[in-house]
Amino acid sequence: MIRAQLRLSDHWEVVSKEVETYLPEHDDDHPDAPDRASDDPESWKTEILGKVMINIRMKRGRFYRCPHCGCWCRAHEYVDREYDHIPDMGYDVKLFVNLPKLHCTNCGRYPQVRFPLARPKVSYTKEFEKSVLRLLCKNTVSATAEMMHTGPWIVSDILDYRIRHAIPEQDLSHVTVLFVDETQRRKGHEYMTVFSDNNHEVIFIAEGKGVGAMERFCDYLRIQGGDPDNIWVVSADMSSTYESGVERYFRNATLVWDRFHLVQAINNTLNDIRKRCLKRRKGERLRNVKYTVLKRPENMSEYDNEKLSNIRLNNPELALAYDMKEEFCEVLECADMYEAQEAFEEWYAWVRIQGCQEMRERADRFKLKIDRILAWFDHRVNNGVAEGINSKIQKTKDAAYGYPNLDHFASMCMFRFGNLVIAF
Repeated sequence: MIRAQLRLSDHWEVVSKEVETYLPEHDDDHPDAPDRASDDPESWKTEILGKVMINIRMKRGRFYRCPHCGCWCRAHEYVDREYDHIPDMGYDVKLFVNLPKLHCTNCGRYPQVRFPLARPKVSYTKEFEKSVLRLLCKNTVSATAEMMHTGPWIVSDILDYRIRHAIPEQDLSHVTVLFVDETQRRKGHEYMTVFSDNNHEVIFIAEGKGVGAMERFCDYLRIQGGDPDNIWVVSADMSSTYESGVERYFRNATLVWDRFHLVQAINNTLNDIRKRCLKRRKGERLRNVKYTVLKRPENMSEYDNEKLSNIRLNNPELALAYDMKEEFCEVLECADMYEAQEAFEEWYAWVRIQGCQEMRERADRFKLKIDRILAWFDHRVNNGVAEGINSKIQKTKDAAYGYPNLDHFASMCMFRFGNLVIAF
């Protein structure tokens, strides 16, 4: 029966099964529940009730087949191996397997007969490995190790092994749209760049940010069957490094500036004007109006409208900058590219004539890269995809209180949010 549960062939036999209990049984002689170390029910999930030890051996035979060359050879000696299996009803399951070590006269090696329930050179079964992967979908490495009654290094090794063997099977020939954004890897100015594809899935994570990260992704894309010349749209923020990387490595791609970052840029300009006006007019009541001038009119309350009316009376320069910001937001809401281009030209002429120095400088930057702004009306993509993925990545990092090792962090992100095919 045990052999059938483990799905072993007729070449294997179960010698014995031993059960070692750490806590008293719940029967008539022991009616009371065992004392708990903690009153928290969550801590009971990982409590070890005992251990099940199953002794297995291969049926003795005169000849065995060599796993390398396939020739028949004799057993040189017999060795014992211990494997962790999936816990059963709170009991740790250990498999003690007696395996023949062969002497192959054909290839001259001394191979060991492979145990079908486990990969070579590991101390756990394939079912144990699958259970670890299922738990990793929602839990950290440490929490998964605690639930499986093993060490976190075992969980990390399983994850890294699966990712390493899934990456060569990754096919990126379908990638035509690229979403690029950086996110913080750890405290300090340490970042990593996340690349996502048309299906909004992570396809590559590079250390650092800028042109170097774009170059590493370009090389990786070619290795995985993709072609940089097939990418025709890249959505990114307004960083000049991304612009240089796209022009250098993705010659056929159109860079689309994210609309959120465009509004953020002009809001930052408006905030700089507010700070300057506040310093210059100390006697006037311009405090606590930061979030009022950054709001859209439809999102303002009566209190905000009253504040905006006071701004128009006391500081016409800040009120004019607010109107220019709102006019630019309306440019981004036009129906098509031609209407947006005409509206932008009118807004730009207005800013050049009546705008303050900060607003004119911002308008000049937008004018210089107007094709990046208008490209959205043709392709309708934005960096909300990348920002959403970055939010999930940051939650993964916070749940584990950080990842000192970038490779382990990247493996976890690719496992949860990537397009790798991992069977478990």
